[in-house]
Amino acid sequence: MHTDRPFVKSTFCKYVREFRCREKLSKAKMAERLHMDPSSYSALEKGVYGPSGATLILFILQLSPQEQPVFLSKFQGLLGP
Repeated sequence: MHTDRPFVKSTFCKYVREFRCREKLSKAKMAERLHMDPSSYSALEKGVYGPSGATLILFILQLSPQEQPVFLSKFQGLLGP
């Protein structure tokens, strides 16, 4: 999986930021939930780099069961065939 593709990074950083704001979480708390250093999370949210496979899975687990398939469908669409 190439999560370093610019469109994947930009879409993921937007999605994760929207989720964090909706849940009223600080960047530090979101980093804790994703088992990341807060500075690494901040860079991820800014689109400096894309998510690792582990970060992607941990983020999906933060989503509600209803949101998970929607997110996965969008992400799969970004990756293409």
